[in-house]
Amino acid sequence: MALESIAEASLAVASDRHEKAVATLGPAVRPIYRATNLGNPDHEGSCVLVELNRSRYMVTASHVIEAGRIEYSELYVGGEKIFVRISGETWRTQAPDGVRKDPYDFAIWKLSDDVVQNLGDVVYIGSENMSFGQTSSSGHVYSIIGFPNTRNESIDREQWIASSKPWSYFSVARDGTDAARTMGVDGENHIFIGFDKYSRDSQGRKVKSISPRGVSGGAVIDLGNLGDPHSLAPDARFTPRLVAIFIEYRKTYKVTVATKLGLILKAVEAGQHR
Repeated sequence: MALESIAEASLAVASDRHEKAVATLGPAVRPIYRATNLGNPDHEGSCVLVELNRSRYMVTASHVIEAGRIEYSELYVGGEKIFVRISGETWRTQAPDGVRKDPYDFAIWKLSDDVVQNLGDVVYIGSENMSFGQTSSSGHVYSIIGFPNTRNESIDREQWIASSKPWSYFSVARDGTDAARTMGVDGENHIFIGFDKYSRDSQGRKVKSISPRGVSGGAVIDLGNLGDPHSLAPDARFTPRLVAIFIEYRKTYKVTVATKLGLILKAVEAGQHR
């Protein structure tokens, strides 16, 4: 009988948990489009739909919302069947030196009843699938779910129909000390996840990683601390939990950067941006 190594067992568990996370929470991740000067949809980024205290919100990266303002164009969320325009007040972090220099980079939009109705039959992540106060990411594996630009360029401009294609990836937490220093933060409110030139697909084959541009605003799901042998037991309990919002990729350090959900939810509770 062949014996699995810890690394092999960890990869198998991570793969199974990743599939569960994508199946259960993935539908709450939606694409965001902007209208071009000609009125055509153009993919801009990603967002996550959440529900807290009976209210529903859209959470995304602040620079995704800002892109619409820079281009003087309207932004739309992909609903069940139609695009739904983002309108009214959004709570956003304010970049100290330009929109691309925002180290926290999140935006929140409280959804009205009309918007909820127009979005149709979509999924919202509730508190039972959220991680509010994770302090250490050591040993943890995370899923990233979003809509990269390269997979969302197929648009019927006459019918205003876009064939949205989500993408997902999982990897281990990586030391983000140097990346955090470059960002001008201590990293306590961020999660740094390894992202290399090559990765493994669902079959374990080595493939070239895609550009994550457009994934900003997407979901980061905690798959658990797989550095703990108890997590690898066949009867180990697992609940996928939204733990952060993807904001950027730092190529120099081979990490993606995500803002922790706990910080974002403080803004929701306060009813104002940071």
